[in-house]
Amino acid sequence: MTQQNPIGEPPSQDNSDSGSSSSGPIFWGILAVVGGGLLIAGQFMDLDAILPWVVPGIGLAMLLWGIFAHSAGGIIPGSIVTGVGAGITLVGSERIDSSDAGAGYFLLCLALGFLAIPILTQLFTDEQHWWAFIPGSIIALIGLALILGGPFFQALTLLQFGGALALVGLGVWLIYTYITRDRS
Repeated sequence: MTQQNPIGEPPSQDNSDSGSSSSGPIFWGILAVVGGGLLIAGQFMDLDAILPWVVPGIGLAMLLWGIFAHSAGGIIPGSIVTGVGAGITLVGSERIDSSDAGAGYFLLCLALGFLAIPILTQLFTDEQHWWAFIPGSIIALIGLALILGGPFFQALTLLQFGGALALVGLGVWLIYTYITRDRS
């Protein structure tokens, strides 16, 4: 049963942002058609010159749609995919080797994608997504440790072991509090 307002009429639905929500399926459909078309074309012709730009292009398309539609639903995946695409393009170039430093550069690009989320959602939407600073910062620190190597890489290994111990400790604490909760 529908609730009615004090005048007795059914409540109206606010469709003030209906333009952005109704254009979403069209955007994602076009993106799927273009992406699938590129994959099919890649079966019949050499696309090596444009393939490094496909993932960043898809990310930028999602990002721009999210910005113009004022939708975090496009900004969040667009930022992450653009970061991944930038990392693929950077590491795929001849200037970056595929060693630990190459992985570090890829992670820095991914981190920039995450770090862009709170900034872009704050600027272009009514939402705040501060959570993205957490994975962005962690990924950036790991990337920097891989690039710098030496003692930084050793510190990363130590943090990995310490993080595992902290996770085990958290698990033991959660189990303990659950078991003792019923007794009190």
